[in-house]
This record gives sequence, structure tokens and C-alpha cells, in this order.
Amino acid sequence: MSLQTLNDILFAVYSNRRDRVMLQRGALGWAPISSTEIYRGVVGIARTLESWGVRKGDRVAILSENRPEWTITDFAVLALGAVTVPIYATQTAEQTGFVLDNSGARVIAVSTKNQLEKVLAIQQQTPVERILVMDAVETAHAVQMQELMLRGPTDFDPEFDARSQSIAPDDLATIIYTSGTTGTPKGAMLTHGNMASNISCSMEAFGFGTKGEVSVSFLPLSHVTARHVDFALLYRGVVLAYCPDIAQLALSSRLRAFRKARSIAGRLRWEALTAPRLSPESSLQRSPGKSPTGCSFPKCARGWVERRRSSFPEVRRWVWNWRSGLAISVFPSTRATD
Repeated sequence: MSLQTLNDILFAVYSNRRDRVMLQRGALGWAPISSTEIYRGVVGIARTLESWGVRKGDRVAILSENRPEWTITDFAVLALGAVTVPIYATQTAEQTGFVLDNSGARVIAVSTKNQLEKVLAIQQQTPVERILVMDAVETAHAVQMQELMLRGPTDFDPEFDARSQSIAPDDLATIIYTSGTTGTPKGAMLTHGNMASNISCSMEAFGFGTKGEVSVSFLPLSHVTARHVDFALLYRGVVLAYCPDIAQLALSSRLRAFRKARSIAGRLRWEALTAPRLSPESSLQRSPGKSPTGCSFPKCARGWVERRRSSFPEVRRWVWNWRSGLAISVFPSTRATD
């Protein structure tokens, strides 16, 4: 199947009819989410958005940590031909208000009570008309998403499918805002074709999705890299385990659940995870850009990808010593260690 739009990913996920597409941490451990549940949730949210007057080209924002509802909302927005506007969960009310106003978002989906209160504080200064909340928050100011997701069908919806498949590669898919650290945030407009072509190229470069692999999703989905990677992994059948807080990922009890896992992060993220586990002589005393063997990281990384047999402890140590740029782990973890 040739990937033309992001909507093709949703149909690839549902067509495979798998019992475990996503994993969400609950009180009793990691709970699986099936392809049927995802499709049902997507259609349920899409029907609600459509009933609120959301049409092709309208902006819908998402203010949330990484969780299944993030991706389900994203798929629902894209299926209608509307435009997803991600907002970092860590942004202030003022920063959130700017993005909502500048993008013209009519609807926003938020994750928690705290995020809801943030939006309510600035809603009057924005075009936001409706709010969805992912958690079971009792409020008159937002609609709980879980109930809406259960209203979707358990089998294909021909009308929904036809509308989704009518979306073209040149149609706008998302507006992603810069961080604003060097000035006013600016929105980058990306089409379905922009995203789909990049995802296709990344899938050609790396072989994954053939051995029941699991990917830990913790780099914020508001970041285009994380969203790109998660889309590619879903398309290839890799199970996504959502981790909303990096502090949770650092706990060995969380990592032990995955004997083979892939993950992606920038250098600072890896340092936050690995700093307590490294001895002083194995970290900052070494030269920037060099591994413990003296090899430059990019060269070593290429060798690792070709051999595909480096262990997670090696990745921890070597990435720690790479002092610039973006570090991408494409190495299967043979085990999760303390």
C-alpha cells in the first residue's frame, strides 16, 4: 500500500485487525488497545466534531501529554480534512492562548483538569468554541472524550471511510508552531503529502515492524519528529506504549515490561534518563563527540544500524558522550536493566 496521506495510516492500522496496537499504563499494568477500539474512537470523535460544525480546513488544537487519545484525536481531525494544531503540554496559559488565537482553532482537546483550567483562563481571548477533555473531569465547560469514543462503530463506516479517503496529498494536515525561544512562535504549515513522503522515506531506511516490536512513545507528540516516528511505527505494525512523563520512563519497573523496544529522543532527554546510571569516568571526562572507543558517534551509529546488535547499555553510554545534535535510537533493546 502506497502512503499518500496520513489517513492511509489509520486504515492500515484498522485493516490489520490486531488486538494490540497501543499500550497505556494503568493501575494494573500496561493495558492493550486494539485496532477496533482505535477505529471506533476515531469515528466517534470525528462524528462529534462534524456535529459541531468542524469542516475541511478548520483548526483543532491538542493540548496533552503523550497518550492514546492524542493520536485518536489527531486521526479524527485528519479524517475530516481539518487541521491539527499541537500545543506543548508544558506551555503557559499565555503561550497557549497565542497559538489558539493565531491558528484560529475552533476546538481544543485537553488531557487533564489542569490543562482544562489553563484553557478556560484564556478562552475568551481565543476563537475556541468547544473543549474536549480526555480524563473523566466533571465540568460544564467541556465534553468528556471517553463517552464520545464509545459512540463509534465496531465495523467499517462506509461514509466515514469515503470522506477520509477523499483527502488529497496537497490538503493541509497540521500547523506546528516553533518554540518561541528566539521570538514570537511561528506556525509551519505541513500538508498530508509533506508528512507522508517523509514517513515513507524513513520506513525505507530502517527495517522494523516484523518481530512484534514495541516502541516507547515519550518525546512530546507536539514535536514533529515524535509524531512522524509514531505514524511510521503504527503504519508498520509496531506497538506504541505511551509514556506521558519522562520520569516514569526512568523507572526500571516501567522498562522491564519491554524486552524489545525502540525509542527516540534528543540528547538532553537521554541524559535525563541515564545520568544516575553512569559513573563519572564514563561520562563528562571523555571528549565531546567521541564514544568510549574513540569513534565519532555518527560513524559508530551507522555501524550499529548495519549490525543491528548493540545493547541498550551501550546506547546509554555512547549517546551520553555525543554532545551535539539529535540522537535517534534505532537499536532493539535486548533487555531492560536496572
